[in-house]
Amino acid sequence: MGGTYARGHLRIPMVRKRPLQLEVMGRGAHRRWLAMAVVFGIWATPSMARAASPASFAYQLHEETASGAYDVSASVRASGDGEARLCFGYRGPKDHDYVRVTRRAVSLVRVSGGKERLLASPYTLSVPLGPEATPVLVKRRPEKVSVVFRGQLIQVAGDVSNAEGQVGIGATGAFRATDLRLQPVEPPSFSDDFMREPSEAGPWEILEGTWGTTTVGDTEKSANGFFYRGSGTPGLAISGIPFWDDYILQASVKCTKPDGAFGLGVYCQDAKNYLGLVWNVTNGLRLIRVVNGRTTVLATKPVAWVQGQWYRLALQVLDGHLTAMVDGKVCLEARESLFSQGKIALYVEGEEIYFDDIAVKPAVYFRDADPMARRERWSRVSGGYITGSPSWQDYTYRVRTLPTDLNGVGLIFGWRDPENYYLFRWGANAGTAPGAGRQQLIRVAEGKRVVIADARGGYEPNRAYVIETAFRPGYAAVRIDGQRVLETADPHLTHGAVGVTPFDSRVKEVTVTLREEPPPPEEEITKEFTDSAAHPDMAEWANPARAWVLRAGPKGPVFWRKGEYFGDVSVELTLPKHDPSQTLAFHLAARDRDPQSGYTIVARTPEPGKLVLQLLRQAGTEPVAAVTAGIAPGTTPTLTLSYIGSYLLADLDNRRILKYADPNPLRGSCVGLYVVGVSLDLRNVRVRSRNVYDYTFHDAPTDWEPQSGAWEVTSRWSCSPGWSWFGGWSEGLAAIWNKRRFEGDFVLEYYAAPKMDAVAEAYAQRFRDLNATICADGKRLSSGYSFLIGGWRNKRTAILRGDRVVAETRSYTLPPQKVGHRQWFYVRIEKIGNRISLSVDDKHLLSYEDPDPLTGDRVALWTQNNGIMLARVLVCYEKEKELPLVTRKPGKPETPATRLAAAASVPVTLPVFNDFETGVGQWRGVNARLATDATTPAAGKRCLAVTNPQPGGDFRVQAIPGRFDAMQAKTLAFDYRVPPGILVNLYVRIGRIYYVIGFTGQPSVNPAAGVLASLGKIEDVRADNAWHRAEFDLLGALRRFFPNANPLFVEELVFANWDSSDENMYADAGLTGNAMGARYYIDNFVLGDMPAAALPQATPAPKPAAAIGPKAPQPVRVATRSAPAIPEPRPESPTPAKPRVALLETFTGGKTTTTWDSMDGKWAVTRDGRFAPTEKPEFAFAFTGDREWRDYALKADLINGQDAGLLVRAQDWNNCVFLVIRPGKRDLWWFVRRNGQWGGVLAPMALPFGTKPLLKVKVLVTGDTYTCYLDGKKVSQIKDATFPKGRIGVYIHPAEPGQAWDNVEVVLLGSS
Repeated sequence: MGGTYARGHLRIPMVRKRPLQLEVMGRGAHRRWLAMAVVFGIWATPSMARAASPASFAYQLHEETASGAYDVSASVRASGDGEARLCFGYRGPKDHDYVRVTRRAVSLVRVSGGKERLLASPYTLSVPLGPEATPVLVKRRPEKVSVVFRGQLIQVAGDVSNAEGQVGIGATGAFRATDLRLQPVEPPSFSDDFMREPSEAGPWEILEGTWGTTTVGDTEKSANGFFYRGSGTPGLAISGIPFWDDYILQASVKCTKPDGAFGLGVYCQDAKNYLGLVWNVTNGLRLIRVVNGRTTVLATKPVAWVQGQWYRLALQVLDGHLTAMVDGKVCLEARESLFSQGKIALYVEGEEIYFDDIAVKPAVYFRDADPMARRERWSRVSGGYITGSPSWQDYTYRVRTLPTDLNGVGLIFGWRDPENYYLFRWGANAGTAPGAGRQQLIRVAEGKRVVIADARGGYEPNRAYVIETAFRPGYAAVRIDGQRVLETADPHLTHGAVGVTPFDSRVKEVTVTLREEPPPPEEEITKEFTDSAAHPDMAEWANPARAWVLRAGPKGPVFWRKGEYFGDVSVELTLPKHDPSQTLAFHLAARDRDPQSGYTIVARTPEPGKLVLQLLRQAGTEPVAAVTAGIAPGTTPTLTLSYIGSYLLADLDNRRILKYADPNPLRGSCVGLYVVGVSLDLRNVRVRSRNVYDYTFHDAPTDWEPQSGAWEVTSRWSCSPGWSWFGGWSEGLAAIWNKRRFEGDFVLEYYAAPKMDAVAEAYAQRFRDLNATICADGKRLSSGYSFLIGGWRNKRTAILRGDRVVAETRSYTLPPQKVGHRQWFYVRIEKIGNRISLSVDDKHLLSYEDPDPLTGDRVALWTQNNGIMLARVLVCYEKEKELPLVTRKPGKPETPATRLAAAASVPVTLPVFNDFETGVGQWRGVNARLATDATTPAAGKRCLAVTNPQPGGDFRVQAIPGRFDAMQAKTLAFDYRVPPGILVNLYVRIGRIYYVIGFTGQPSVNPAAGVLASLGKIEDVRADNAWHRAEFDLLGALRRFFPNANPLFVEELVFANWDSSDENMYADAGLTGNAMGARYYIDNFVLGDMPAAALPQATPAPKPAAAIGPKAPQPVRVATRSAPAIPEPRPESPTPAKPRVALLETFTGGKTTTTWDSMDGKWAVTRDGRFAPTEKPEFAFAFTGDREWRDYALKADLINGQDAGLLVRAQDWNNCVFLVIRPGKRDLWWFVRRNGQWGGVLAPMALPFGTKPLLKVKVLVTGDTYTCYLDGKKVSQIKDATFPKGRIGVYIHPAEPGQAWDNVEVVLLGSS
């Protein structure tokens, strides 16, 4: 049973619970019966019956029969000699199982035919049983029996025999058995994706910390803006049912802070008792046991998570074995028998930890590292030994074996009962037993054996082998040491347990991994997106019918499926009603969308109730297989066509009607559909392949690894912020890598769009750089093939091999903003053999044939100084490698901000001279690594080596990390050795403005990086990996801007790459320069007047020095767009104390105001004394106040408010906390704007009123808390620590006329 939340999925099964309680005393003691309440429903007191065993042991039995999976428990106690028994599967005194409890041991016994035998070795009690009530629990499952005593799992015995029978208790002597309970159980099943409003109740009980659901955007218009956020020291939230056992808990999780811990809990009893997986940045990954609040570490792995990275964590508990997985990879294992059943838990230590996509299901991973050491875990049956569940299906069964004799090796799979199973039999080359020297697949059906696949080749004794069976319904393949040797497509292959024969020391290790079938992507797309009539711009990726593209064919138009289907593929559809004139032709394994290059399956219904299928191979006209099948009158059955291994299969309503094994299988990858006279809804034609990853980002992006930029679900359009998808943005490089590794042929398809900028002029420049890279190393874009769509400021589109353009076109660019505002661009990239090609919106643009193809295996999507939104991504691949873990070494990471903070305290006294003989001096690496190098100094014994630790970036180092007086720094000189491919310039900062000095790059201005003017370029710079001398007249260049300043303070001098010129713009991505590992050298650095005699002589002598400074007539470039005036430096003076009322603007009618900076919209005071814009840009805003204001209350009157807002803690329009108030739309929300990006919608709410003539607004800013009051009533609050101080501002959307602000007041609080 389950419940459904708004547009979300929450599933909790309702499990029947019918406990029975009774008490049994020993011989001569009083016997009494008790009835107890039922947790779910009402339980009537049952009648009981007495039964005696062969040894005259009397049981009190419950009359109802237990079957299937169930738990039976009781309490036992002893005040003297005797024993207590808990029986189950009772079918008579000579046929039942029981647990015997004595004072010092617990035994699991089977009575069969009146004879007793142990199912497992007796368990010796470390503490003898006493007079206190002690719980004993038997967990009976179709494949095993487990015994729990004193809350600890003590025995597990494999058993696939009949579990049906009665349950009961009995005691002798001074023993008592009481509280008999019978609990039917079902497999654990639970899921929660948190897609519900924060106000809606969820299934989680908070034991510790603070937990809540967070949302991004409109819940009806978001790909997945729903998460469960936890914080605390620690925080613990639990859910589930107390008697869940043998399950796996899976969750997606990330932490956006640099430190903290998160994890999962299983078998949770309460806040102080559970088993857990905890991942900490300092202690690594740990499996733990918590008992009475005390933690014991069971296993550990020294790896730390990466900040902001989503992971798929899993913790499985099965038969006392804990398994921890990260991104599907087993990382830790440990034995732990405590608790045996319980609820699930989410765990946090710290803040800003997010969970999503919680799932609980039966265990999916089984591993027996030493089967001989625990033989009782295996069930002996005729033909071998069995383990696992008969309900298993779709799994990989792996056995590591070392046969030492000639008796053969056998693997059993698909075992349903002793009469029905499959066997892989492998005989020794020199053997004499049946199957000697051969590999055989044998089907046992109703006890009859039939060899269904056979091949030559036996094993050699005393050699280790790994045998693997990949089993799914209808198909199985066997591999030996990675090579496929046999396969079969048998419709009787449905499900079943696994086993081995013979079961002896040759079996070294057994592993079973169940495959989890992902839901169809069409079911995960937000419903609103699929309304193609309302949103035709989304149909290309949200409407399943648009996944088919019509192309001309030799017999008529053919619908070809987008994507590429390497390996196995199936096509499923509901057959249309009978019409003899209709023809359906399905094309599988075709190449280059040529219908005559693959298989064609023609389907016709020549008469009612009859289906005819013909299978054609390539251009052949005669079918290689054909069948005529009956159709029940009045039905529309489902036809499934599959190509698996070397088999072509057809199933009609799950009934196999055609099977063809091709001795020379075709290996095309296109799927097509030819239709004649059929009205077919393509939305209902489903194509599935295990070689495709289809990302709709409905789930957390755990398969993706952000490298740079911010990546999250965010709004695409600032004008309609409710619409949100997954995307990334940055003023530098925004790149995200798929974690998975692919090889062979490959196709990448994605639907992308630029992220809207609130400033119309800036948004017009966003239509560019929807880029991708394939065949790379997962770190450097320059290591693969890169595809620049709308590159070089949307001037051309190109394919790059490494850092070299190998194909380009200027005929395709992205459309202008007015055309592309709602458009999604469909990009398709192919690598087939050595041919690389690019298409956009189904138009082929570029191709390149590489004589030496790159062999990288990673894929990236990226943009630069931009934002990219992703609606859907498909990765189609031929082969996949093992998934690597995205981790780092334990320890809190050092950020550029912390390095800068450490550097800021370094005093600077001129002149500065660095020869690097004893260290790096005052130099500091911000986004670069610094070290002294003894291999290549210009003079002396050492020089400075500057290395880029990342691909691209700004490659920044501080040469002078503190303030100095440029009046004392007439000379700037240094020796350098720079190889080709390195782009760096020098930048000096005065106030908040950088001035560039061209070095190996161009001295371009870059307002986004704060570079607003050029001081010129160092002459004759050569990047040839040889030593040269550079000199520059720093004071002379600065005098052009500050002719009268004295002193002239410079805050820092850095080497960096903020070059925004067209020729070097992709160095920021490491694509056309500054690759990861790039290195240059500096020596004999001088700033200030230094006597020539004090300078060392280079050995060998340096080449002639470049001319000092820029030549006299050289022009100076200064930014003109959006660049504030460059201030004349002034001596610092103490800031006078501010009054508590820092600002009061009443806007006297008709008078202008000078305290406001009109950023956009040309604001003025109206005649009636209101403040409003006089022009109509897309957004109108104005600022006032002091940037040092911290805590304050901002009050203002909104006149005729329809769409307006207030800004607080503002640095500028691009960096502020923004409250949006829209009475005209009856809503309100917050933004935190960082570097011009809107981020997500925060705390959206509905307003209970519309436009008012006067609305009193107050924003209270204290610490990291922002609170909004409307007409004196508190309505909304957020927390954010981005901006500690800043100015205030007002905003109006000019498209809504008549709006204005009045009576703006700022009251400072506390230290402000």
